[in-house]
Amino acid sequence: MAQNRSTAEILSAAAAYIEVHGWSQRALEDEEGRVCALGALRAVEPSIEARVRAKRELLRRIQARNPQGAEEANDLLEFDREHPGSKELTDQARQWLGVSYWNNAWDRTAEDVIGVMRNG
Repeated sequence: MAQNRSTAEILSAAAAYIEVHGWSQRALEDEEGRVCALGALRAVEPSIEARVRAKRELLRRIQARNPQGAEEANDLLEFDREHPGSKELTDQARQWLGVSYWNNAWDRTAEDVIGVMRNG
């Protein structure tokens, strides 16, 4: 794995990883080796800092393509905060949850995920 790759290169590598290994929902990696969007980033990029940058860019792309989906993710976060016992989420946790929520949507497809990773 190359070091110091651009965010676009990391996202493209993650898309290629999904194409080869398969895509999953509700698991970073399932028992068959398929990965979700975040699992693909983890698989292709060892640097946490670079993964965070790539994840932020992915979330920006998701929100640009589907403002309603971004609003739904924010509604979920608000719901979690309103319930007793919920933790205050950090900005980073919100961003991770936003990508996870989008990846796990019932009507999401591997093509959707790969398309946003490749084409913004």
